Amino acid sequence: MGAGVTTAALYESVAGRKWKLRCSECGNPMGSWNSAKQQWSIWPSTLARANGDESSLQGTETFPATAHMFYGPWKIADVADGLPKYLGYPNESQQVDRSANPLPVNLSNDFNPHDPRDMVGYGANPPHPHWPGNARIAISFVLNYEEGGENLTLNGDAGAEQYLTEYGAANGSKPPTGVRNLSVESAYEFGSHRGFWRVLDLFKRNGLRFTSWAVGRAVEQNPAAVRAMEDAGCEVASHSYRWFDHSLMGQEEEREHIQSAVRAIKEASGKSREPRGWYTGRQSINTRRLVYQVYKEMGLEHELYDSDAYDEDLPYWVPAPDGTKGEHLLVVPYTLDNNDMRFAITPGFFNSESFATYLIDAFETLVAETFLPESNPMSVPKMMSVGLHCRVVGRPGRFQGLQRFVEHVKRRDAELREGGGGGVWVATREEIANHWRKTHPPPKSG
Repeated sequence: MGAGVTTAALYESVAGRKWKLRCSECGNPMGSWNSAKQQWSIWPSTLARANGDESSLQGTETFPATAHMFYGPWKIADVADGLPKYLGYPNESQQVDRSANPLPVNLSNDFNPHDPRDMVGYGANPPHPHWPGNARIAISFVLNYEEGGENLTLNGDAGAEQYLTEYGAANGSKPPTGVRNLSVESAYEFGSHRGFWRVLDLFKRNGLRFTSWAVGRAVEQNPAAVRAMEDAGCEVASHSYRWFDHSLMGQEEEREHIQSAVRAIKEASGKSREPRGWYTGRQSINTRRLVYQVYKEMGLEHELYDSDAYDEDLPYWVPAPDGTKGEHLLVVPYTLDNNDMRFAITPGFFNSESFATYLIDAFETLVAETFLPESNPMSVPKMMSVGLHCRVVGRPGRFQGLQRFVEHVKRRDAELREGGGGGVWVATREEIANHWRKTHPPPKSG
């Protein structure tokens, strides 16, 4: 803009109007200053490039962008920097995504569904779930289908996946940037090549069904897995579009990932059905609200359940994550302890026997509580989740642990039924959610 140029020389001012910013050398307009808003509007195309490199604009640190404005059909490029985008002036026009498509009016609201923390839950008096057939326990098996959706340079990520691999804990080290780790990739591929089919076959042989946390990017590369699960009567729920940490992801980008996950699962489904359950895992503070908003746009918010929680033995209701009064979201808690992921972290399971023993102990604890006197609030039946991963428990040496637990569940179900009481209800999470809606509908206020 020229050295030693004063503010007066740079701007043309008219009372009550914006000031126009011009180049001191050629006089061409470069943007404007809005005194009332205390806001610059800079046209990126007028900023000098460093050696012609459009990705490195020198001097832009003087003008740190806070938002972008698209002018309707004049939009010529996607802008994927995570900043909010509008059709006109920020906060005075419709907010849009990177492709200039309209976003919900409350996308970037400040409502936080996670504050304040609930430190009480059901407390000393959990509700009686009244499981079908008076079952003493409801078991939800969950198979995480993540292979192909992990951190991967082929997916545009900086490095290879380090979490839940055969290498164990990453010990704080970072993978080389831009380099593929073929060993990790191959170990993940075992999950889709063999582990998935081994686990599915076990459930089919035993007449049982599971829910799958299916990653959108993973099923895009192997849609046959979705069809196979549906054919076996299993539920295909969402594990977001990518299997990585979402905690620092911008709202616009995360919303796009949510939509992509729904679309990927629906397109792979033989029923063209959107997932009703959601589990991101490594979520952001905005995940629950954004998922709820997307499902509300689809008209499915009353069928949605959320499992990004580990805080109860039974489902429960929370106020609508977008702050809408009188609306609620059902939470069906998940597990990180009854989970084969502990084969890959420390402390964890070291062989199939330790895995089976832990699951059996959890099962028997919950069943034993139902034999307490009815006057004891802890005597109500509970829910038990079991987390599985294709590439983890699908390995032959670990698979025996899952098989032993399945056999234990079937044997104990028969014994409990012979004793005159309820048995075991092995159900998909959607079935559990639908049962809870029927027997424990949401509060009528709040």
